[in-house]
Amino acid sequence: IKPDDWKAGAFAGWNFQQDQIVYGVEGDAGYSWAKKSKDGLEVKQGFEGSLRARVGYDLNPVMPYLTAGIAGSQIKLNNGLDDESKFRVGWTAGAGLEAKLTDNI
Repeated sequence: IKPDDWKAGAFAGWNFQQDQIVYGVEGDAGYSWAKKSKDGLEVKQGFEGSLRARVGYDLNPVMPYLTAGIAGSQIKLNNGLDDESKFRVGWTAGAGLEAKLTDNI
């Protein structure tokens, strides 16, 4: 996979706050044109997406958070004789830090 392979997608999320605890759900979906060929085998990635829960702690102006959920990706294989496409499902997890730029952003 090369760094110049194209990918397009969208992200949406809803957060709620109770005192300093922030919680919510986030999702993303996209399509990747990433591909790799070697020794007559070509592997391509297609649709991908995830649905995650998120929880954070508001320390104004920053918020550390944790996120975890389910993820999936379409994988296409071609060996010159057969084509096969499978949708693989797994998990995703992460941590981050958000920062408030202004009162409105």
